[in-house]
Amino acid sequence: GFNKSHSVAYAYVSYQTAWLKAHFPAPFMAAVLSGIMDDTDRVAFTVGESKKSGLIVVAPNICQSEYEFSITDNKTIIYGLGAIKGVGESLVRAVVLERENNGSYSDIFDFCLRIEKKYLNQFSPSKLKEVNSHLNYELMEFLGYDIIDHSRFKNLNS
Repeated sequence: GFNKSHSVAYAYVSYQTAWLKAHFPAPFMAAVLSGIMDDTDRVAFTVGESKKSGLIVVAPNICQSEYEFSITDNKTIIYGLGAIKGVGESLVRAVVLERENNGSYSDIFDFCLRIEKKYLNQFSPSKLKEVNSHLNYELMEFLGYDIIDHSRFKNLNS
């Protein structure tokens, strides 16, 4: 009857899900993470579980990340910029579109020059603070600036 047919359907979906997770772990977890991006606690827990299972989760950065979580191979997940609290979708879409059209950002100044001011104004106050008229550590961390130039200290003091 009804219960048996639903049990079979659920078992089949469970089997498919387990198969995908076992054979395509990074794409599977990237899809799961993209589906829960609005829930910071669940994202943090799932990222932790992904790392425990042997996956590499690359920190968000403007030279690689998309709005949603993405992958580079079957073991590496790239953190989605859309999962960062206080960062709007239109800003991330503009960052990605600019990068796709004109190449990676060479430094923080290149980023600021290439992104329209209206998008930069979308940062929440906690994401954009002035420290001696320089962009602060939080903003550079959001931008994944270490990917471009591995010396935060040098860039913060320039």
